[in-house]
Amino acid sequence: MKANPINIQEIGQWLGVDASSPSGLVWLKQRHHRAPKVGTFAGGKGTGRWLVMVDNKTYSCSRVVLALATGEDHPDLEVDHIDRDPLNNSVNNLRWLDRKGQNLNRRPMGVSGVKHVHWSRGRWRVQHWKLGFVGYYDTVEAAAKVAEQHFGDCS
Repeated sequence: MKANPINIQEIGQWLGVDASSPSGLVWLKQRHHRAPKVGTFAGGKGTGRWLVMVDNKTYSCSRVVLALATGEDHPDLEVDHIDRDPLNNSVNNLRWLDRKGQNLNRRPMGVSGVKHVHWSRGRWRVQHWKLGFVGYYDTVEAAAKVAEQHFGDCS
C-alpha cells in the first residue's frame, strides 16, 4: 500500500506524539462533539499495525509519529520498527529506511536459523515448501545436515 504523503503542519494541528499512548499519538483538537476528546489516544489497530484517519485519509501511525518527531516526511522511504514489533510506535523504535534496509531487519529463518528446518511436534522437521517433507530429527544439527543433503542451497 502506497503511503499518503503527510503534511506535517496540517497533521500536527490534530495529532501529537505521546509515548504513553498505545498508538504513539494523541488528539490535540476535537473536530466535533462526538469525535474523540483532546488528549485521548488516536488511531485504531488495522491489519497488525496502528492506523489513524484525518480528513478522510488513512495514515500509518508509525509514519505520522516519525514525521512529527523528526519534522520531515520521506515518501520515498519506509518506516522501520527496530524491534520488529509493528505495534510499538515509540519514537526511539522508529527510523526511515529504504526497502533494502527494511529487508536486512527481518527475522532469522525460523527458530533453527537453518533453511528448511522447523520445530514441530517436539522435534526438528525438514521440509521444503515445494520439494516436500523429508523427516523428523532429534537435533537441529542432524536436521540441518539432512536439509543440506536434500535441498542444498535452493530456496
